[in-house]
Amino acid sequence: MTGTDVSVSVPGCVTLGGSHALVTNGPIVSSAIDSRLRIRVERTDGDGVGIDSPFGGQLFQTSALLGSGSPQGTPEGAEIAVGKGGRTVSGWAVLSSIFDALGCTADEVAGLRFHIERADAFPLGVGLSSSSALVVGCLAATAALGERKLSRFEIAESTADIEEALWEHPHPVHPYAIAQGGTVHSVEPADPIRLTAPLLIGLPKTSRSRDAVAERCRTSGSRFGSRYDRIVDFANECTDAIAAAARAGDRQRVREELAFAGGLDEALGVLSPQSRTVRARMLSQINTVGVKQSDVGPRAIVMALLSDPGDALDVKRLLSQIGVETIETELSAEGLRYVDVPA
Repeated sequence: MTGTDVSVSVPGCVTLGGSHALVTNGPIVSSAIDSRLRIRVERTDGDGVGIDSPFGGQLFQTSALLGSGSPQGTPEGAEIAVGKGGRTVSGWAVLSSIFDALGCTADEVAGLRFHIERADAFPLGVGLSSSSALVVGCLAATAALGERKLSRFEIAESTADIEEALWEHPHPVHPYAIAQGGTVHSVEPADPIRLTAPLLIGLPKTSRSRDAVAERCRTSGSRFGSRYDRIVDFANECTDAIAAAARAGDRQRVREELAFAGGLDEALGVLSPQSRTVRARMLSQINTVGVKQSDVGPRAIVMALLSDPGDALDVKRLLSQIGVETIETELSAEGLRYVDVPA
C-alpha cells in the first residue's frame, strides 16, 4: 500500500420504516444519523494486523486473516468480537472478510493497525448500527490506503455482501445509508434521500430479543392467518409511503406515516410493552411525531422525530422514564467522510 495513514468517519443509522421486515422480509427505510464512528488505519513496520478498540486491542497473524477457512471461524486466542442481531463474530472474521472483498495480498496488509474511536453520543450495541458502521469504515479506510478507487455505493455493496456472510438476518439497507448518507429505501438503495430532521433516541433498559420477536410474529401469524398477512401488507405499504413522502420532501406526511407505523408494529408484535406505553404518551405531546421502536434486540431503541429541536425537552422527560440514556441528534444527509487522507 502506498499511503501510511487514512482516517474516515461514518454515521450510525436508524430504521424509520420496516422494523417488522426483520422477520417478514419486507421493505426497509433506513436513515443516517448525525452521530459518528471514527476509524483510522495506519501502515507500520510491525508484523501482523492490529486492532485498537474501546474494548481493548489485539494482534492477528497475517496468514490467518488471508487464509481460505470459513470467515466464521475464530483462531485460538482471539478476543475482539463484533455483535449484530444476537450473533457474535470475531474481529478476525470481520477483517478477513474485508481483505478478501478488496483482494488484498499479504504484503498489503502486513503491519496494518486499525484504531477505532467513538464519540460519547455513539454508544455501541444498542441498535444504532455500530457493527455496519465499523465494517463500512474499516473497508473504506483500507481501500483508500491502498489507493483503490471505490464509490460510496460500491463500499455499501461490499459491506452488504460481507454482512450477509457474517450475520444472520442483517439489515441489507443499513450499509447504504451509512456509506452514502441520507435516508435509503431498500427498493432503491443507490438513490439516497436527503431528508434531515431533529431526532431523539431513547435507549431502553430492556426489550424483547430478536428471537422473542420472531416467535411472537410466528404465533400471531398462526393465530390470525390471513388477517395477520393483511397487517404485514399494510406495514409494507406504510414503509413505502414513508420513503415516498421523504423523497417528496413532505416532512409532515413522513411524521404521519411514522406514527401509523408505530401502531402497525404494535399489531405485528414488534413493540415491547414499555415502548408501547411511552409511544402512547409521547404521541399525546403536540410537537412529538413519529414514535417507534427502531430495531429489535437486547437494547432496541425508541425514537421520536420532532418538529424542531426546541421541542425536545418534554419528550426527553418521557424517554428518560424507560431509558438509561437519551441521545439528541438528527437525521443526517452526510455519510462516509474522509477525515485525514494523506497526500
